[in-house]
Amino acid sequence: YSTALADLDLSLNSIDFNGLHSFRQMVEVGGCSGLTRLNLCDTEICKRGAIELGEALRSLTTLRSLNVSKNDILDNPDAVHGVVLDEVHGLVSVLQKCTHCALTELDIGSDAISPASMEQLAPLLPLLTSLTRLSIQENKLGIPGLFSLEKAVRVWPHLTDLNLRSVVRGKYDVGRSVAAILRVGTSLQKLNANENNIVKKGIRSIAHALSEHSTLTELRLAHNEVTEPCALVFLEFPPSSSLVTLDLTCNDEIGYRVYCQLHTRLGCTLIATVIDPVTGARVARQ
Repeated sequence: YSTALADLDLSLNSIDFNGLHSFRQMVEVGGCSGLTRLNLCDTEICKRGAIELGEALRSLTTLRSLNVSKNDILDNPDAVHGVVLDEVHGLVSVLQKCTHCALTELDIGSDAISPASMEQLAPLLPLLTSLTRLSIQENKLGIPGLFSLEKAVRVWPHLTDLNLRSVVRGKYDVGRSVAAILRVGTSLQKLNANENNIVKKGIRSIAHALSEHSTLTELRLAHNEVTEPCALVFLEFPPSSSLVTLDLTCNDEIGYRVYCQLHTRLGCTLIATVIDPVTGARVARQ
């Protein structure tokens, strides 16, 4: 087996349990001992497969980047709408063994993580102290799940990139939870909170937290419910000079005059859906 291999991409394959069992056997005898990046996105990892992967990770001490997104790791026939009923989420088996390597990048997006699952993962997340990038997008975390995540972010000293796109379904004001994460994530540079039904009160909370943040360079709030009055809140709480990009696209339309006012006074690149003053059409402006 190759010991010089550093980057292994097995994404978009039907690896399932049998493939991961073979992978575990390989690494346990010294194969891939220098592996630093492993991509298992959309490879049909089930719960049994996750257990095999977890055991393999015990031997992959050089691993720094792991992508297990878009897998049915839940694998629980009694689950209803992604909620685990008296079962342990397969990701628990994976994260328990991730402490054997100093992971810096972890992608667990679209892995059927619910608030109940986050309760199971919550004790393990703070142990990943080397994380710089976490993608947990397109899971049904809900407000309780975001609260568990906030506690983990508080003890991650190196986290710079957090993807929270589409983690709350329904009419919840997730903005306050996002703002709370922003306040404790003092090293964050990029935060994606697209598609989360964030409304006016939440935008105000985020704007306030953003004005006190000194390292964030990119904030994405596209596909939420940011109206023109909401957008003006960023003038009430101007972001710090570190902010380079603010994305408000695909929210309610912003008038051209207000867009120009925001663009001029915020001092950053503003991406928004604007009403063209001549044609009246909705256009993306940057």
